[in-house]
Amino acid sequence: MPKFILSLILFSIVFQSQNAFSQELSETAIYFESGSYELDSVDKEKIKRVVAVIKSPRFSYMKIFGYASPAGNENYNLTLSEKRANVVLKAISEFVQLHKSNMYVAWIGESEYAYSLHYKNSHHQQKCVDIVLQLKATKK
Repeated sequence: MPKFILSLILFSIVFQSQNAFSQELSETAIYFESGSYELDSVDKEKIKRVVAVIKSPRFSYMKIFGYASPAGNENYNLTLSEKRANVVLKAISEFVQLHKSNMYVAWIGESEYAYSLHYKNSHHQQKCVDIVLQLKATKK
């Protein structure tokens, strides 16, 4: 019985600390033309808004996920999603330098197994890149 009570107390402390130190997300999707990984002027404006958030004191961590649609073969789509993720990272890096410990970049091509990204709003099997910024919660 004492182990159960100890476990319950520990769970309560962890749950409360997660709520006290929870983070918010800022999500941006960059869409591409079929077969392309070029950023247009609208995309570059989105990147500037992302950079402004990264430069804020609330910024904590960045995730970039590259995707491709199921059109075409799997190897081509994996390479295309990698190029899309990297072109977005490069565009962000032109404005702000992030340490590798503050970011995660992944590409999954056309795979529908986006659940492994731990990002429920993923745009898998679409011609895009998701940029997810984790922000420190504001004090209440």
